[in-house]
Amino acid sequence: MKKIIPLLFAILWMMFQGGTSMPRAFACQICPANEGMAFPEQLDCPLIRDLSVDYSDGADSLFVVHFSLDAVDAGSITSYEWSFGDGTGSNELSPVHHYPGEGSYAWAVTVKSGAAVCIRSGTAIITSDRHFTGWQPLASGTTNYLRDIHFTSFTEGWAAGDGATLLHTTSGGCAWSKVILKIAKTESLNTVRFINKNAGWIGSTHYAINTSDGGVEWNCLFRIDNPYGTSMDAQNSLSPVSASTAWGVGHSSEQPGAAVLNRYACPGTKSSWAMNPPDSNLLGISFVDVDNGWAVGTGNIIMRITGASGNDVGFTYQTIGTTLSAVKMLKDTNGFFGWAVGSGGAIYHTDDGRTWQMQSSGVRGDLHGLCFLSRSVGWVVGDAGVILSTVNGGQSWTVESGGTTQNLSGVYFLNAGLGFVVGANGTILKKSSIPAKPVIANIISKTSKPGSHAVISGCGFGATISQNRVYFRTLIATILKAGTGSLSVQIPTTMKKGTVGVYVIVKGQKSNLYKFAIKE
Repeated sequence: MKKIIPLLFAILWMMFQGGTSMPRAFACQICPANEGMAFPEQLDCPLIRDLSVDYSDGADSLFVVHFSLDAVDAGSITSYEWSFGDGTGSNELSPVHHYPGEGSYAWAVTVKSGAAVCIRSGTAIITSDRHFTGWQPLASGTTNYLRDIHFTSFTEGWAAGDGATLLHTTSGGCAWSKVILKIAKTESLNTVRFINKNAGWIGSTHYAINTSDGGVEWNCLFRIDNPYGTSMDAQNSLSPVSASTAWGVGHSSEQPGAAVLNRYACPGTKSSWAMNPPDSNLLGISFVDVDNGWAVGTGNIIMRITGASGNDVGFTYQTIGTTLSAVKMLKDTNGFFGWAVGSGGAIYHTDDGRTWQMQSSGVRGDLHGLCFLSRSVGWVVGDAGVILSTVNGGQSWTVESGGTTQNLSGVYFLNAGLGFVVGANGTILKKSSIPAKPVIANIISKTSKPGSHAVISGCGFGATISQNRVYFRTLIATILKAGTGSLSVQIPTTMKKGTVGVYVIVKGQKSNLYKFAIKE
């Protein structure tokens, strides 16, 4: 016994000093940085059910990180102590932190409940370019050719195409629903654009359609036939200039060689212009404000439109060397600038809106769509899956791999870190600078009773069962089958009747909370 007591004392002394690797339940202490880890981490932390770290999407918030913590018994927690790794901290449950700049920041959170202490930690990597995860295919639910795409926020977007196809998503492209329009199913939708969240326009072969309530209703509808007896055999592009006004371009079927422009103003006013530049079927149009627009097409022309808000509309032309199918114009404090793309890999650029010069794209296939955020940053898409990007205003172009050989027609970027592309065979691609979070779009069950099967559909799930965790409120569901787009699960047998929140965790990323009704 005399030998045992000193030995126990020595062991306890080493444990207090941190000189042994013997486990200590709950308790952790902050240690000096070692092998890149500033804090010890308890992977099995009894006080913490889940913790996720999400990076903001916005171009103005590249350094913002959302920390989300879910405690096992929130009522018993006495404190949350966050250290963000930049000399600051927080006592909030789920803080939002703005880092000072680029770098790697070792963060940690200490959760206390009485004498019990848990620490979770990790590293926030902050970069200005956000390291793109690459182009990922999205399931559109259609095989129709998609011509255009537009997003009004990080989660809500629209895609338009042949067969009067209009798709809508509120999950960042994870799931799409089809919107039924009051037009013929033979119509090809070539344009979808929103001025803001509520005000938007669709252009099709024979219609221009407006919404003022975010797409709930598409009521302001114009037919292409104009009061002068000239009908357009095809409207090819539409450019909104305000919530209630848009311009469309195409070609007259009654006057061979004549281009037609229509100005639509809700609730029901339309003005039309027919003109005869050589063999001019206008294919693309882009307005920067209510007075100034540009149109391109066959006949090797670029047309500038001025005074467009009044009755004395002016038109001037520049002849270039090829057919152009799309144009994108912008303006800043230095004036107008833009790009136009077309056949044979053609890209033209203007620094002033008056004179255009060719840029070398490095590709020979036809180009159909483009999107620019500034004088420097932009993207172009075309045949055979071509995606080009530039960060120097088109002085050089980089070919990006979209993982498809389908012809691509539309491209839209909300900011330098989030963009979408559409094309033939229902193709939708998404590129994000942030690793995709799992998203629950729908949950279907025949009975919705405890112990019954349910199918969770969405995107971003793990391909194998072990990569996913599914929670019905606080209960873990048994996963029967897993795929990146759906999970087949068994509803926990002890669930009680009522509406519960369901979420999925994949590689530390937590999905949205989906409300699901449990029946008796």
